[in-house]
Amino acid sequence: MTFAIEWLALHIFGVLVAFALLVIVFRKEDTNYKGELILTIACCLVTLVAKSIYIAGGQKETLIVIGKMEYLGKCFGNYCALMFIMRWRNIKIPQWFIHTLLAVNVGFYILIATVDYHHLYYKDYWLSPSKAILSGYTLEISAAPMYYVYMAFLLAEIVTSISIIISSYCSQRSMPNKGKIHFLMVAAMLSPMILLSLRLLGILKGDDPTPLGILLSCIFLSIAVVRYGLFDPVKNAKNYIIDNLNEAFVVTDADHHFLFLNPMAENFVTDIKESGSYCGDGEIYEFLKGSQGFF
Repeated sequence: MTFAIEWLALHIFGVLVAFALLVIVFRKEDTNYKGELILTIACCLVTLVAKSIYIAGGQKETLIVIGKMEYLGKCFGNYCALMFIMRWRNIKIPQWFIHTLLAVNVGFYILIATVDYHHLYYKDYWLSPSKAILSGYTLEISAAPMYYVYMAFLLAEIVTSISIIISSYCSQRSMPNKGKIHFLMVAAMLSPMILLSLRLLGILKGDDPTPLGILLSCIFLSIAVVRYGLFDPVKNAKNYIIDNLNEAFVVTDADHHFLFLNPMAENFVTDIKESGSYCGDGEIYEFLKGSQGFF
């Protein structure tokens, strides 16, 4: 009983952290990626609220519905996180890709929400008494083939997100607290996956630790936002102005190696490279320097 109370208290603490993070981000200045991060945090909040209610217990029918609601946050959390990271990295996302990825997530959630009527995702799906909760039941499952397909799909989303974060860190993109922000974002993406993997491998026993990993993700994101300025209004305003200039804007080091190019400059450089007339950043820089609409 003591463990159950502590477990419930931990998840309620997670609800408070996720809600506080949601409020903090909502009050930040608008950016291209603010909406995606708010949706990501909202998914985390749904999962933690559902898990808290589930731990407290109740009627079997209610707990089954709550279990499916918990999956609602899990299914779309990684999708929203991937969208956030792409927007944050300023990656141009084709609409067909966004719609296809969303459709796949919706399809998997429908599969999970209807597990009472088939055995594609779980071989068995029932409720049995457990001492690990305050009162009620715990969900017992046995994985079926589509479960592993979905786990592979989630892993692909997470690996893609982490790859983009690492690529951002390795690029010449300049920002305050660059290393700390990128580390915290990688930790936020990895936490739920690591805890779930430990459970699947049998290292962690008992209740599903994924919501606890989501709590850690919210904590890491909170530190990145509050302590290290993941949202910097001045920086975002400058970036917005520069990105929307009709002139090419380039920042180079002393040897004329490109450190930053706004979209207009990227178009110029791409065209020059494809023409094959110039090679190397230095030669391209000298050409751009004498062009109209460049500074």
